[in-house]
Amino acid sequence: MTDLQLNAHDILSVADDLFHTQGFAETRLTHIADEAGIPLEIVERQYEDTAHIALCLYHQLANESLDWVDTLPIGTISERYHALLSHKLSQWQANEEITVALFSTAMLPQSNITPIAISQGKDDPMLSAMHSVVDGASDHVVRHAEDITLMMYAFHFLVVIFWLYDRTDNKQASHIFVGFLREFIKLIRPMMVMPLVSKAMSQMAKIIMLVFGGAKLSSDK
Repeated sequence: MTDLQLNAHDILSVADDLFHTQGFAETRLTHIADEAGIPLEIVERQYEDTAHIALCLYHQLANESLDWVDTLPIGTISERYHALLSHKLSQWQANEEITVALFSTAMLPQSNITPIAISQGKDDPMLSAMHSVVDGASDHVVRHAEDITLMMYAFHFLVVIFWLYDRTDNKQASHIFVGFLREFIKLIRPMMVMPLVSKAMSQMAKIIMLVFGGAKLSSDK
């Protein structure tokens, strides 16, 4: 690893620890630099603010999810999708400070963290994870794989927003929502062979992605 990569690794690792122990709002770049033993100017050169560090950590979680999908057993698309979303719920809960801070910042009208920076469109590991869920499923159908993959990817952003607002005990409502999506995918997958259904689902996914940063992705087809 280069010195730059080592610095970035150390900065992210220390920042992650500080966000968990003292909270995102109470953590400054100076705290991270001091704890990492790295000059503040180097930290500032790589990260504009703590929100951009949270963004990088969020992308790390997405890469972890992509690796995690490889451990999924063969099953239906709905079963594998439910397993991935349940994994994401646990992941977001374990990294609540980062997730809440990042999306809260992105919601501000003048924020320099944009939705496209979070979703990354075709470069998002979560989109690749959705592809893996579909490609490794027992009911995989090549013809409609792209449409159902994009729909599942778009829906996972609805889940994270729902989770952010969920105040039920242990986020019970979010788990119920994820269970509903399992049944919805189970119901809709056979119907995707119908052109009108496939087109409607694809349009809905593209509309969702216009909000969550995938405008370029949604105009590719």
